[in-house]
Amino acid sequence: MKPLSFIRFFLLLLLIGLAAGNCRKAFLAQKPSTNLLVPNSLSVLQELLDNSLVMNVTPALGEVSADNYYLLYQTWLQLDIKEYNAYIWAPDLYEGQGLVSDWDIPYEQVFYANTVLQALPGIQPDSTDQAEWNMLEGWALFCRAYAFFNIAELFAQPYDSSTAATDMGIPIRLSPDINAKTTRSSLQATYAQILSDLQEAEGLLPTAIPARNLNRPSRLAAQALFARIYLSVGDYKDAGLYADSVLQAYSFLLDYNSVMPGVIPIGDTIPEILYQSNLP
Repeated sequence: MKPLSFIRFFLLLLLIGLAAGNCRKAFLAQKPSTNLLVPNSLSVLQELLDNSLVMNVTPALGEVSADNYYLLYQTWLQLDIKEYNAYIWAPDLYEGQGLVSDWDIPYEQVFYANTVLQALPGIQPDSTDQAEWNMLEGWALFCRAYAFFNIAELFAQPYDSSTAATDMGIPIRLSPDINAKTTRSSLQATYAQILSDLQEAEGLLPTAIPARNLNRPSRLAAQALFARIYLSVGDYKDAGLYADSVLQAYSFLLDYNSVMPGVIPIGDTIPEILYQSNLP
């Protein structure tokens, strides 16, 4: 290419780049429609909570590190770093590994729940949809409580009432604003928020267990979660009261003699399930 032609070619590329930059700045300066960002109907909020691929996932780390199964040595050697270390309770589970799903997924659930809880006050229910409005609020509060509980169980110290006020808990995010600053709460404040959310959810959720939508919580599911939380914090009296209350109302068990060989009962086919959640 001749020198003059090269200069013209360079100037042409420079002009194209400047034009593209201006277009990009103009595009970024445009504010998107609020309607695209804020859910503004009960049906949309229900769709957010019905996203079971996000909302109905329970962290696997607790199960991976449990003692109710056994792996052959060669099988253990082939595990992912996190699972490999969790199986033997190694001090450093992740060894620098990123994308910690046991942390990320519950906080994604918290984001969805906070989005619903922020949007609901802007939707004024009438007599025909008040029950749905209440159910969605209770559903979101239940999911947030369950997510916070799962995070605290895995990433905070075991609850000790004598030191909980000073022991470090987890970040408690109560807004969907991703720019909001969040500090790490005490363990006492963490469980106070969990119990507060669940207490409010219990009064809003429907009494009936959804027959074909076990991804949606009921009042009994909230009471069962209360039993688990109180057991975790060492409040055995309340844990027993809630457990008995649930069992008196719903105590079905799956009879494995009725299951066809080779068939794995899952989801709505298992009668004792109150709330469906899967490992990632």
